[in-house]
Amino acid sequence: MSNTFYWHDYETFGLRGDERRPSQFAGVRTDENLNLIGEGEVLYCRPNHDFLPSPESCLLTGILPQYCEENGLPENEFARAVFARLSEPGTIGIGYNNLSFDDEVSRFLFWRNFLPPYKREYSLGCGRWDLYPITLAVWALRPEGIEWPLRKDWIPKLEAKRILKDENPDLDGHTFKLECLTAANGISHEKAHDALSDVYGTVALAGLIRKTKPKLWQWAFEHRGKQAVIEELNRGPVVWVDSHIGQTHGYLKCVLKIAAMPHDPNRVLLWDLERDPEELFTLKSEDVERRIFTSGDENDPRLPVYTLRVNKCPFVCSHLGVLSGGQAEKFGIDLGAVKRNAEKFTPERMSEVTAMLIAGLEEAHEKEIPEPEQDPDEALYSSGFPTFSDSRMVEKVERLTGEALAESYHEGRIHFDNPVYDRLLLRYRARNFPETLTDDERTLWLIDAKQRIEGRKDSYVEALDQLAVRTGEQGRPILSALYDWSQGVFRNLGI
Repeated sequence: MSNTFYWHDYETFGLRGDERRPSQFAGVRTDENLNLIGEGEVLYCRPNHDFLPSPESCLLTGILPQYCEENGLPENEFARAVFARLSEPGTIGIGYNNLSFDDEVSRFLFWRNFLPPYKREYSLGCGRWDLYPITLAVWALRPEGIEWPLRKDWIPKLEAKRILKDENPDLDGHTFKLECLTAANGISHEKAHDALSDVYGTVALAGLIRKTKPKLWQWAFEHRGKQAVIEELNRGPVVWVDSHIGQTHGYLKCVLKIAAMPHDPNRVLLWDLERDPEELFTLKSEDVERRIFTSGDENDPRLPVYTLRVNKCPFVCSHLGVLSGGQAEKFGIDLGAVKRNAEKFTPERMSEVTAMLIAGLEEAHEKEIPEPEQDPDEALYSSGFPTFSDSRMVEKVERLTGEALAESYHEGRIHFDNPVYDRLLLRYRARNFPETLTDDERTLWLIDAKQRIEGRKDSYVEALDQLAVRTGEQGRPILSALYDWSQGVFRNLGI
């Protein structure tokens, strides 16, 4: 099966947790050679009336809940439309920093609307990728042929255009903001934080990277999958590119896999090969949690062990020669020390270290305190994987009309093993089919919504007032509209 890329981007009503509700989605499909297939498309999502949008996000995007209510799809229909595009056989969903942001928006969108959150990531030849770490890898390893904008040259220009300005912007080093990279390289990208404009900008940046670095592009594409990543890690030392490593170090580490997490095989532990591993060899299992998973202090420092998720398309390459001596020197990486430290991991020592770490991780797991019950909208990860029966019920919910769903639920034909689905279903029905609620269900829904919104009333209005002072006349139309929206939410909920 040949693959296609579906380049996509969300604008949202917030950046954190439950605020990350989509306002706008845009996408365009290309073949593997980045030739467009069809036209780009834009969808808006109608916001629910038990939700307060983040004022900061609305000031950034200019998208208001009133516009989305008038022009958008109900959230359940919006979710189905996005799911259909990303689930078309052979589709690789891709964006710019989508693995950390957009994919999370998709997962929780699907979760709230009784669609399988992960299915489009693996079934029918589908998958996902992310241009952002590839961009970092090109800058760190093969920077020639592309203009890399400096923050001091570009961030002030961005701030000048924004309604809500950063009072203390970081002007050191390079910026990898999409709008800066496209502008520096002569790529048309007229409306940053408009989803379709961002999508076309991302495709054009990908085309530039593919054209100037064809071997790196192809290698990264072929090694994006979980199994390919595991195989690279199992070969020995790897060059790892990750944004969390930091720009001064080139977003680079030379690392060695030392164990897989026993209760989460998608997470592996890596040793920083710039550091002598002798201290690791003498570590006791009872000290694993303290020395690896806490911040430590001067007297008891944290060991240089990192966690990598093999299912998030990380850039890891077992051919250390991909990191040239010049680039290594530029970022302060001693390749000689990397080689010497790697040689200390003899098969016998590696076996001992792995056994010790697994024992320590098991001990730490046994002492874990259960997390408090999460809000149903945010319970995707904490609720665990559904039972077979619950999976069947979720599929049934998605297929039913509002009236048929209410009838099936009231007659017991829809029932769940995990009670979180019952709470989620009440919200799903209240948001999408409120006319099907019984009086008792409507009362429960109002109590639930009030509990989530009532405590935020004063602080939300206060935040609007503070932002009005910061943004002046520029921000007034948006903040005034958000005030009107919030008052409507409060009235509807009887707050």
